[in-house]
Amino acid sequence: MSDENSGGAVIRWWAMLVPATGAAILIAWLARVSGVPLRTVLSIAAGAVALGWLILLVAVPWNLYFAARRVVAEQAVSRGRGITVRAERKLRPAGSPAGCCGSRSAGTWAPPR
Repeated sequence: MSDENSGGAVIRWWAMLVPATGAAILIAWLARVSGVPLRTVLSIAAGAVALGWLILLVAVPWNLYFAARRVVAEQAVSRGRGITVRAERKLRPAGSPAGCCGSRSAGTWAPPR
């Protein structure tokens, strides 16, 4: 790792460590103040983390899918207006050879209709 990136990595680790430590302290404090057993509070916190993770697992691919569709639509509008789209900018599934996946022309990807 270069010196330039190591500073950023340290900041990212601190950016994750400080909120996680704060959340752990908050959970322990809430368990003590509320009188609820720590095991119950930790179960609720673990459920919240699991729910957040599941939302992330659904939202990220969903957003990527619709962002790719938006790019394809913008490219179609550009071609319709007579603006050329360079070959390296044409959207195609990663790792697929040109002309596969039901594309209408070599090297482009079109959403199913």
